[in-house]
Amino acid sequence: MVKSMNAAIAGLKAHQTRLDVIGNNIANVNTWGYKTRTTNFKDSVYTNLINGQSGTAQLGNLGGINVSQLGYGAVVSSVSANFGTSNGQYTGNDLDCMIDGTGFFITGPYREAVANAQAVENGAPGSFNIANSGMLLSRVGIFTPDANGYLVDDNGNYVFGYVCP
Repeated sequence: MVKSMNAAIAGLKAHQTRLDVIGNNIANVNTWGYKTRTTNFKDSVYTNLINGQSGTAQLGNLGGINVSQLGYGAVVSSVSANFGTSNGQYTGNDLDCMIDGTGFFITGPYREAVANAQAVENGAPGSFNIANSGMLLSRVGIFTPDANGYLVDDNGNYVFGYVCP
């Protein structure tokens, strides 16, 4: 009885997470650059009721015995983002951009921009770490020129680019 209750509770918890993800998708339906998420499940821990045995080739002996397992429900294995391309929509601003597939725009404040551009230029390949740079990754492509003619996003951060090797 306790094992069946544990399996049911595990399934309910996993589906509660799925409902949370669906609710988040609905809440962000009009958010620029938002990518929907999908909940993925996997089986939980199993216990062996009967261990497996191989059969023997001798005449008159039994064949092999399959393993008999009892599972303890399901758990969430991951929540993954859907990076599929949606339909493009003309906004009236020729500088607005859309990413086709995976990828991000790199933005950040000017001071970090200059320091990080120099670090990338002077560093060894692969030495630049965006997580520690103060720069941002975004899927929102709403861009305008600032007073100096630099391309900025809707938060005033500078948009970066680089030449692919």
